[in-house]
Amino acid sequence: MPVHRAWRFQLRSPRLSVTLALRRELGACRWLWNRAVGEQRDRLARGQKHASYAEMCGWLTTWRNRPETAWLREGSPSAQQQTLRRPGAAYRRFFECLKPRKAGIHCRRVGLPTMKGYGHDVGLRYPNPSQLEFDGVRDRLKLPKVGWLRLRMSRPVEGEIRNVSITREGARTTAAGHAAAACRGVRKTSGRPRSPAAPSKQEPAEARSSACLPLPP
Repeated sequence: MPVHRAWRFQLRSPRLSVTLALRRELGACRWLWNRAVGEQRDRLARGQKHASYAEMCGWLTTWRNRPETAWLREGSPSAQQQTLRRPGAAYRRFFECLKPRKAGIHCRRVGLPTMKGYGHDVGLRYPNPSQLEFDGVRDRLKLPKVGWLRLRMSRPVEGEIRNVSITREGARTTAAGHAAAACRGVRKTSGRPRSPAAPSKQEPAEARSSACLPLPP
């Protein structure tokens, strides 16, 4: 059974073309987040039910086919779909939490998703391992529609990369994810040597007494 291990590394300064591609991908996903949140607010204002993740994927297809938003085709469809998955889940949790409140049951308060301004990116997520390439020798990672990104690896990554998330916090950009490695089994811990076992309580009294008798001359 494979063991999933998490990893997280900071990105090195990439080439200019890769930097522009990464910023374009982050900006497109932030635009999708804000557009989806705006559409959801309009639906709620009209008294309609919030749209599900499947409906928002239909919005994405429409936006990618429109001439005024055709620039979305330059980005990864997988990363854009994952961007829409998070506000859809946030709306679902919010309205599911309202039901116990009406019944008098305590529920942790969950807020609605808000718009993201410049400098507050929603990040990127790539859940499909077939779209990812990892080079542990050169410490780099390849993302679709972005290119090769160099990593500041403090330790090796064992196993196959399963997913990757890109987040930007100020001037730092980090890559995190999970890797599936084969299970090596349980390691045996080496402690102090055990002391010799004490004589059993079931040992006959004659045997215990004979062990204390002096040897014959």
